[in-house]
Amino acid sequence: SIDEDSATQAHSLLKSIELYQLVQIRLAAEGTQFLPLPFAFLQQGFVLIDTDGGKQSSKPKGSDATDTRHLSLHLQLEGLGNLSVDIQQQGEAISLKFQAENIERAQFIGSHRQDLEQWLTSGTLQSVQFLAGAEEPVKTLLKQMVKGATGMVDTKA
Repeated sequence: SIDEDSATQAHSLLKSIELYQLVQIRLAAEGTQFLPLPFAFLQQGFVLIDTDGGKQSSKPKGSDATDTRHLSLHLQLEGLGNLSVDIQQQGEAISLKFQAENIERAQFIGSHRQDLEQWLTSGTLQSVQFLAGAEEPVKTLLKQMVKGATGMVDTKA
């Protein structure tokens, strides 16, 4: 019935929100911000942002122009499958690394490099790589959570 379907969807949504909150708490302790991407065109998706911003290195304060910003997108798309995009910006220089599921998909994405350069307006494209070997976003997230100091996930949080 419709009421059972609605209840099942609400329960599933609640469990997803709880999971996202646990992931955010766990990764925040390591200087990483987790943002889920609940878009209809994505089967799975999230962004990881390095909130340390390179502050662990010995840079003098006030050198914001040379601070490195890093974020990574982990997506599972209907047509492209698993896709990982690492974005690193240092000053105006932007480096991108696209990792698709296989070499054919990486080559397809690479065939649109000129479009990428045309649409990039917030800096200068320093380097771009198109590689194969992207994993399912959930596996990537679990690896990120387990790689911490203890190598374990706290399920009591």
